[in-house]
This record gives sequence, C-alpha cells and structure tokens, in this order.
Amino acid sequence: MRRKKKKPAKEVKDNSNDMALQPAKQLKTCMIHSSEYTLALHHGMHFIHKDRDLLLSSLLVSCNLLGNSSISSALSAIPPSLATKQNMSAFHTVDYLNQLECYSSSQNQFETKISTETFKRDAGRLYGLEDDCSLPESHQGRCNLWRYCQYVAGASITAAYLLMKDDCWDIAINWGGGRHHAFASSASGFCFVNDTVLSIQHLVASSCARVLYLDIDIHHSDAVQEAFYDNCQVLTVSFHRSAPGFFPTDSRSSFSDRGVGAGFGYNVNIPLPQGLSDSDFLHVYKSALESFVETFQPNYIVLAVGADGLAHDPLVTTVDGGWHLTSKGIASCVEATVDAVHRSSTMKCLLLGGGGYSDVNAARTFVACTAAACGCSDVLPTIISSQDTFILRYSPDYSLHTNSAAATMSCTIRSSNKYQEEFSKAIEVIQTASDFIQFKQKYNTLEEIQKQDIAW
Repeated sequence: MRRKKKKPAKEVKDNSNDMALQPAKQLKTCMIHSSEYTLALHHGMHFIHKDRDLLLSSLLVSCNLLGNSSISSALSAIPPSLATKQNMSAFHTVDYLNQLECYSSSQNQFETKISTETFKRDAGRLYGLEDDCSLPESHQGRCNLWRYCQYVAGASITAAYLLMKDDCWDIAINWGGGRHHAFASSASGFCFVNDTVLSIQHLVASSCARVLYLDIDIHHSDAVQEAFYDNCQVLTVSFHRSAPGFFPTDSRSSFSDRGVGAGFGYNVNIPLPQGLSDSDFLHVYKSALESFVETFQPNYIVLAVGADGLAHDPLVTTVDGGWHLTSKGIASCVEATVDAVHRSSTMKCLLLGGGGYSDVNAARTFVACTAAACGCSDVLPTIISSQDTFILRYSPDYSLHTNSAAATMSCTIRSSNKYQEEFSKAIEVIQTASDFIQFKQKYNTLEEIQKQDIAW
C-alpha cells in the first residue's frame, strides 16, 4: 500500500519552500538487506543479539513486508556495499581498525600467537576490546567480526548515499546499524564500528547538509555526541535513561552537556524516568521532533531506534527497571518521523537500529517500525503466520506485537513526584533548546544571544 503525502497546513511560513504547496509525491522507501548481510549480522553479534537478525529477516518475509507478495510496494530491498578500511577511517583511527581487521590464516602461527597474547595483555583496555567487546578467540571468529564491521558500516554508508541521490529515495532503513557507542579509537557497549557517525559524516561532508540526529535507544548515544560535540551542522538529540550504574556510566549525558564551540547548543540530552510509558514517551518525542524540525530545518533526519526500552528487556532490567514501552509505542515514533518527512518538500530520513536484547521482541519491534515507515501498519497481521520459519519462538500467544504487561507498575511509578519532575524537566529542556537554536541561527555570537536575555 502506498501512502501519499499529507496536505500542507493552511498557514505556511514565509521561509518555507514553495514546493510544499505543490502536489505531493509518494514516498519511496528502501531497506538495506540481503541474505549475506543477515548472516554477517548473525555471526558477528550472536554473542549478544542471539537470533535477532535471523528472526527479523524471517518475520519481514512472513509479514509480506519483503518478498514477491509484499504488501508495501513502496519498500525495496537493496544489498549493502562492504565498507573498506579507508571508508571506516573517516571516523575511526587506523591503529584501532588494525586491531579489528582479520588477517589471512596463512600468517605464521607462532607470530599470531605472540601477537594475540601481547595484545590481550597490553592493548585490550587501550582499544576497548575487552569485556562486552572482547575479540573472539578463534581465527574464524575474528574474520566474522571484521566482516560484520565491514557490512554494518557499509550498509549505513550505502543508505546515506541512496538518500543523497536526487529523487531516488526518501527513507532508507538499516536495522543492523545504529552502533552508537563505538568511539574513534575504541569499542564500547557491544559496538565495534560506529556506522551512525560514518553515515552522518557522509551526509554532511558530501552535501553541506544539516542533520537532525534523534536517538531513542535507552542508553545515551555517547560516541555520536562526542563525534559532533563541536559541530553546528549536526543537532544531536538523545533520549535515554540516566541513573547510577546505568551504562554508559561515565558519559556526559545530562541536560547541561550542550556542546562546545560552534556546536554549543546543538547537543541536547533528554534523560527520562524509569517506568516511562508509550504515551509519555511519544509526547516527549513528538515535542522534540516538531520543535527541532521547525527551528533547525534539517535536510536529513537520522533516527536510531533501540528496542531496549521495551518492558522487561533482559539486559536493562538486570541494572534498572528501564522503560515500559511496547513495539507499537516505539513504532509510533517512527510513524511521527515519517509524517514529518511527508509534510516537508525537502527532508529525507535514515532509520537505524540499536539495542534490544530480547531477540524475539526486538524482531517484533523492527517489523512494526518497518511497517510504520512504509505506511502500512494497519494491514499488518496481529498474529504471526504459521509459515514463519521461527514460529515456535513466539509461543504461546504468537502475537506480532509485544504486550504491556508492565502497565500496572508503570501507573504506580508515573504517579510519583520524582517521575513527574523528570518528565516536566524534559519538556522544559526541549523548549529551551529549541529557542536557543532559533536565536543562534539569527545572531552570530553567543554574546549577542545573551544580550537577548535567553534563558539557557
């Protein structure tokens, strides 16, 4: 089913593009996908994602989102190109990439053994390749990890390139991407290569565009923030949980971390309370989306969709109660973002994945988000087809959507003063940040802005 752009509002601002008044075109959506890419994701991240990528690929087909009987003629599958070391060095240091790269097994075994032992003793901590980002022991495991890095980086760069091609694609999806914790010279938080930064760099460097980066993974997007902390072309907005012991523990994730230099005011952190519900989260998200689209006027929106804000995520709940979102709630954020693209004559959107450590629930969520991106949520089945390869993994109810079993607990939490204070603060920060960006684009220096008596 194709979804047409919505009619523009009656009141059009003077600085709006006149094209917004012309007949709307149909949005064209592509997904970076292939069987080889799915296997690379599975082999590279099975240690933490389990069968998530296999489940998602199968579910996309059984729900008719991909394949010959696609219910969405607006969705096309495009295979990714592999990223080279040179491509990845646009952000990552060569020394770090050398540690990740898998060399030929024909190397001298003695030298390889000494190199591995020396690396583990002296360099593991330097490059973050330990604990949750430990290198595989076997040569084949190392090769699988390197191929995964090439694929995930290449997929997001491919998606960015496709969006930049005039009138080809309006929305590009890479659910294998969104690895927002990988720094330039170190791995972190199950992230080895930062495809998010690489794709945004591509958009900004190639077209001098403005990029609005929105991250709804429950963990702070620390490495993406650092990459663009002094950049006024990228407005980085992170919605996340912030609490003692919650990863990443040493990130600059508070309201007061706003960027530096030219990027001051273009970094917005929105910590949100434990027990967050679908309705409250969507309210905060839409407030930020609408405000920043209006004031920043981006050419591209890059949205990182984590599925670890779902109720009962197995990794998050071991540390903190987390959020109590559902797959429909997260998909509603995607739908709101796509609607913003519909209302614009120039914006395009890149959708990336993120965390999510219940493989079946993450697969459900990304399918719901795919349907939202294509405008066909209303024709998705409510029960997973018995023809799905992994149908037994969804027992006993075989529902396509996650449930809201935490709703009762959420009501109790949301009635607390602490929750209300954190929630109100988030809305206040969005408005203040939006006002500041508007004035910063009008006035040349911070001193001139301060003369306007803007509270920031």
